[in-house]
This record gives sequence, C-alpha cells and structure tokens, in this order.
Amino acid sequence: NEAKNNRRKLSTRLGLNHELSDKHSVGFKLSARTSPLGGHDHTTQETATYRNALLTAQAANAYDRLYKDYNIDGNAYYDGQLSPNLKMQTDLDYRYAHSDHHTTIEERDLLGGMGPLQMRNLATQSDAELRWGAVKTTFNQSLGKTMLTYGVEASTLGRDDAYADHRGASPAIRNKETQSAGFVSVSFPYNKLRFKLGTRYEYADFGYYENEVKNTVKSRTYRDFLPNVSVTFPWDKLNFSLSYARKIRRPAYYQLSDYDTYITSYLYNRGNAELAPQLSSDFNLLTSYKHYALSLQYSLIDDAAYTLYRLSSNPAVVENTLVNAGRFETFKAVFTAQGQIGSWMPKLTASLGKQFSHGIFEADNPICTISWENTYMLSEGWIAMGSLEYSTTGNNKNVYRYGSGGGLGLFLIHTMCEGRLTLFGGVIDIFDTYKNKTMEQSPYVSQRNYGDTNMRALRLGLEYKFNPTQSKYKGQGTGSEQKERM
Repeated sequence: NEAKNNRRKLSTRLGLNHELSDKHSVGFKLSARTSPLGGHDHTTQETATYRNALLTAQAANAYDRLYKDYNIDGNAYYDGQLSPNLKMQTDLDYRYAHSDHHTTIEERDLLGGMGPLQMRNLATQSDAELRWGAVKTTFNQSLGKTMLTYGVEASTLGRDDAYADHRGASPAIRNKETQSAGFVSVSFPYNKLRFKLGTRYEYADFGYYENEVKNTVKSRTYRDFLPNVSVTFPWDKLNFSLSYARKIRRPAYYQLSDYDTYITSYLYNRGNAELAPQLSSDFNLLTSYKHYALSLQYSLIDDAAYTLYRLSSNPAVVENTLVNAGRFETFKAVFTAQGQIGSWMPKLTASLGKQFSHGIFEADNPICTISWENTYMLSEGWIAMGSLEYSTTGNNKNVYRYGSGGGLGLFLIHTMCEGRLTLFGGVIDIFDTYKNKTMEQSPYVSQRNYGDTNMRALRLGLEYKFNPTQSKYKGQGTGSEQKERM
C-alpha cells in the first residue's frame, strides 16, 4: 500500500465561568470542530488471490477517500460548598457529531491477458449522525481524616448509520443506549498506611434497530460491578502503592453496525452487533525512590476484541470483523528515571510488555520500548526539547510487529509578552526512521504493512492567552469512556 493524506480542519472554543460567591460557581464551555472542505486520503494497493496455491486474481486498486466531519461539544457545571465538610459538583455534557465519507475506487485487473487491462470504477458512501447527553453529580465529604466520595451518572445516546455501494444500500442502522451508574469510594489513613476502597455499578441498555425495527437478538443489557482497592505506604526511603481495579471497555459504536463495507472484490469489512465489552482485572505495584520509579502491572482480560478474517456467506469473499477472545493475561513493567543537571532536564522511560494468550493468538513475543526525553532551558523564555524513541519487534493480540524502529524529534519553544504569547516549531521523525512494520495473519488473509510511510512532520504554532493566569474553570466533564466510543 501507498497512502497520501491531506486534511483541512477548523476548530473554535468559547467558555465562561462565574463565581456566585466564594463557595459557589457556575460555568459553561462550547467547542466546535469542522472540516467543511473535507480532506482526501489517496491510497494505492496491490492484491493477489490464490486458490489451492494457484494464482486466480491479481489487481492494482486506487482509493480516493473524501472526509467531511463536524461536531459540537458542550459542558456546563455547578460547583458548590454545601457545608464545611460537604462539597458538590454537577456536570452536564452534550455532543452532536455528523460524518460524511465518500470513497471512489479504481480497480485494475492485472491478469487481463494479452488485451487491455480490465478496469472498473466503484464508489461507496457512508454517513453517521450522533447525539449524546450526560449528567454527573459528585459529592465529596470529609469525616475527620476519612474522605468519602459518592455520586451518580446517567447518559443517553442515539447514533444513525447509513452505507451504500455498487451492491446496494445497507439497512438503516440506529444504535440507542442508555447508561446509569452509581459510585462510592472511601479513603482513610491507618498509621503510615493510606487505604482507598470503592466500587462502581453500571447499567447499560443497548438497543439495535434496523430500518426502524428493534432487533431483540442483537440488543443487549449489561450490569457490571467494578470494584477497586489500593494501599500506599512508605518503607525506609521507598514509597509503595498496591492496587486492584476491575475495568470495563465497551466497543466503539461503529464496530457494532452489522453490515458489510466494500474494500476489494474479495475482502469486506463487517461490524459485529454481538461484540461484548472487554473486562479486565488489573493488579498494580508502584514503587519510587527519589527520581526513580518502577511499576508492574498484571492483568486478566476477558472478551478482548481482536480482528478476525473468515469466509463470508459468499465463499469467494473474506470478511474482516471483530470478535471476542477468551481469557488471556498480560504483564507490563515500566521504569522511569528523571532529574535535572543545571538547565538540562532528562527523562528516560523503558518498558517491557508481554501477553500470555495460551494459544488464542499466533505468538506472544514481548515488546520493549525505550524513550529518552530532554528539556533544556536555553535562556529565559527559550526552551529546547528533544525526544528519541525505539521499539523492538513483538506481538499485540494477533498483530505482529516484525520490524524494530524508532525516531528522533526536536522542538523549540519561545514565550514572550509576560507569558501570554507562545511560539513553537519543530520536526517529528527527522531522519524518517519511525516505520510501522506490522502484520496480521490468518488462514485466509496475510496483511502486511511494510512501513514505508514517511512519518516526518513539521509543526509550527502560535498561541496567545488573553488571561495567562490559572484557569478558574471547574467543569470536570463526564462520560470520557463514552466519548472514546463515538
């Protein structure tokens, strides 16, 4: 594959906060992002199809994808001290988003014999519209040395999908989901130890509609308890933290739309309305000493989503879809060291990650990553920054990184006008060495990314702050996990 991308976007943000008194404040924030002129992704692709080791098709395809997107986000909040020991905050959030994606495809048959190569032009059209609203209220109450936090959260979402290509139009898909949650946590000291215990209960009602008719088989209801516990304590000159947390990660909404989208004549993408959320039990150990820190994480993961290639109802076509894996385990260790030598502030981070899939995935080779970040104060108002990163080969679920690589980036930052004006510029991946060499393999498809993409980028920017003091906006927002799914 070869890809060339260009995007044009416009974003704006407006906010206001007002202190009713020294104990009560309100505020709101609106932001909008749009790409009215669109942005093109140009991709070329060569494919070969074999049946019983015999080459039956070979093609060269060219894709021109045009993206037009816009969304609006809003947040409003109330923050108040209800009593000397009780504080309350309520956040209201809203999002509206619309996307219009059009793709034209030029397919050339490279096995056209002695005559002219056969060619055909195709087109696909994908539209999505989303509306989401949420509310969250949190209470923080101090009882002596004990801190109690509790609250409720609720949201509602509607998302409409429409897709069409030369084969016809898919059903009109609508996802409706309501979520509600209650949470409580308590933290308290005991001698030199600090404990925190909490839990969260989530209820989610997911409705799947095709042409305005609810599909009860593909609709789901989920009820989940997500407990967490942690303890921190010093030991000699070290600080330790032990924690356990049960976490949930729900699939993105577009992944739940159960219809085929056209990629090539032999390969389609397909959503999976029966894709279940991923649940994980995470055990963490963190220890620190002066400028050094080491963290260890062990996770038990159930129902993780991964890409699977399988035959479709048409035996000449392979589907690329997401399915849930069985239980597997992961381990990750991260070491950091940072300090300051005069005007130089270096930071070194080294990590090792490995999965133990027990045969679910093809291989479980570890991945090691090293990054070196440097900040240098050249003078008052001038800062130089440099970063160097390197990663080894290894596996992440069923994706194999078959080539190691890394890159170097340099930035220069200058502030003036008493901190109001900031100018910055720099280059990412200066020597074009950061190559994303990955491969997915299955009995039906071997998909290899040769990593020839030029990742070098020049960034220039200007920022002016009308009020350079610390922002007094207290809105925390809600539904961060939901926003990631949109």
